[in-house]
Amino acid sequence: RGRPHEAARRIAQALPRMAEIGGSHAQRDFFEQARLEALLRAQAWPQAQQILEERRRFDPGGAPLNRTLARVYRALGLPAQAAAAEARVPT
Repeated sequence: RGRPHEAARRIAQALPRMAEIGGSHAQRDFFEQARLEALLRAQAWPQAQQILEERRRFDPGGAPLNRTLARVYRALGLPAQAAAAEARVPT
């Protein structure tokens, strides 16, 4: 509906309770990805950066992840970090 801030907020509220309703790891990951997408659309760069950095611990060389992280760093005015993220993308 064009309200990414609200979507991110509502998903964040639901995430801690996923286990209570039987949410699997895959389902939780899906909702975390949906929250990240909402944050990116809302241009909530600091929150998106935190999620991306957490995900990078498990997939340090992931091309899509590092491309998105570079985009977020550029938006935050951090060109050196953006370049480092882009350098992690395999060619």
